[in-house]
Amino acid sequence: MTSTNQDRIKKIFVANYRQWCLLSYSYLECMHEAEDAVQDVMYKMLLKDNWDKISDLESYIFIAVKNTSLKRLKKLAKTKRLQENLKQPVFATPYSSEENNTRVIEEKALLQAIDQLPGQCKKVFELCALNGLKYETAATSLDISTNTVKYHMKSAYRILRNSLSNKDFGMLIIVINSFFI
Repeated sequence: MTSTNQDRIKKIFVANYRQWCLLSYSYLECMHEAEDAVQDVMYKMLLKDNWDKISDLESYIFIAVKNTSLKRLKKLAKTKRLQENLKQPVFATPYSSEENNTRVIEEKALLQAIDQLPGQCKKVFELCALNGLKYETAATSLDISTNTVKYHMKSAYRILRNSLSNKDFGMLIIVINSFFI
């Protein structure tokens, strides 16, 4: 990108940053998430090469911020549902008191097993498996390579498979797959 295009983007960014953050906030209802969404859009804009094809750059970025915010909102909703689902029984069928106690113990084991993952491995697992990020996105956010993310995911599943019973590990896979397929 030429210095002229960078200067143009910088001026537009400075002039409209607050407005775009407020737009994003109207969807996400969290200023931190809104600022992240705007900054993600601006980062992608700086990587673009075909500036000449965009006739109204401010409107283009405005729409990109709106769409990015809606995508983040969808991901946040999935994450919230997954976290709620991990706290409640996976299958909504009536259980006897004994079965309920067993279910609670299994779910606690599942959450404890995830908490016991090594630091970086746990971060990668939470980003990819629980938050639904793609490996490339997780790698960028953690400043590691995609292959390192793959390694940590493989390690996380191996550790969880070894520390959980087959039934609990199966429950984990079902919960993750039900939200991200």
